[in-house]
Amino acid sequence: MKQRFGGLLCLLLGSVLLTGGVLGAGDAGAGSVMPQCGELQVGLPQPCPTGSIVITENTTGTGLGVPSGGWTVTLTSSNCRLPGNVSKITVQVPDEGPATMSGLFQNVGGFDTTACLYLLAETPVPSYTGTFKPVGPYSLPQSNQSSRLPVALHNVGFIPATPTPTATPTATPAATPRATASATPSPAPSPTTAGNGSGGTLPFTGSGHLLAQVVIGLGLLLLGVFLLLTGRRTRRV
Repeated sequence: MKQRFGGLLCLLLGSVLLTGGVLGAGDAGAGSVMPQCGELQVGLPQPCPTGSIVITENTTGTGLGVPSGGWTVTLTSSNCRLPGNVSKITVQVPDEGPATMSGLFQNVGGFDTTACLYLLAETPVPSYTGTFKPVGPYSLPQSNQSSRLPVALHNVGFIPATPTPTATPTATPAATPRATASATPSPAPSPTTAGNGSGGTLPFTGSGHLLAQVVIGLGLLLLGVFLLLTGRRTRRV
């Protein structure tokens, strides 16, 4: 029983390995990857035609002054390698003159004939606005020979507007209220008390006097009760 189980297991593993080997060999033969343009691999052809982008600059308007070294333009690609396997190519375009970027690949290469896409960007210059015509991204004409793509760079100069200084509002001092002399009130006359013929004041006979009498009377009553009770206790003792 154990031998039978081992034989079935060997057959299963052998079938899996055999099938995988055949399919892998077939894929390797049908999908041999050719290097892209800019990649080197001995023994494989690289049909990589190249071309160039020619930039011609034109300046109009009046700015603060064109750059002395020329207009700086940078080229990049989103899907292809650049000559020398660099990330970008920078050139100085003379004022009213051309500049050429050469050795650019027309397509991705290998089995991929997708056209290479290139972008151009100008470094901003104060008082100038630059535009490319046509607008990118750019692709070179597809040809078995070297191709050429012309691009115009138009820089328009302008004088930056000088901001007009705003007048600072002058604070008007608040009017100081003028002090006015207030009339001094005359002292109220003191009430005159009626005399009793000898110059003395009349005795007070109001409600306060009655209240005092009531309080004193209650106090005396309580004192009397207290004394009575005290006396009774003394007798009992």
